[in-house]
Amino acid sequence: MGASTPTLAGALRGLLADPISAPVAGTAVTYLGELFGAASGIGSRMAARAVGPLMDGDTIAQSSAVLAQDLLEALKWFP
Repeated sequence: MGASTPTLAGALRGLLADPISAPVAGTAVTYLGELFGAASGIGSRMAARAVGPLMDGDTIAQSSAVLAQDLLEALKWFP
């Protein structure tokens, strides 16, 4: 089991608040939205292909997008 959304969002907020890590953390969160923010995103589709025949690719792509959107919403990240 992975980290909860609030836990992950809290850790990212810490990185975004630190002047040393903020530029890279901000870029990472932006890429999260761009690559995984929709089921049709490149990252979501790559995740779908990575599971191969083990799971339904569309389900994985949609799940990836929902998880990314959930984290972005928790961060109130709307670049």
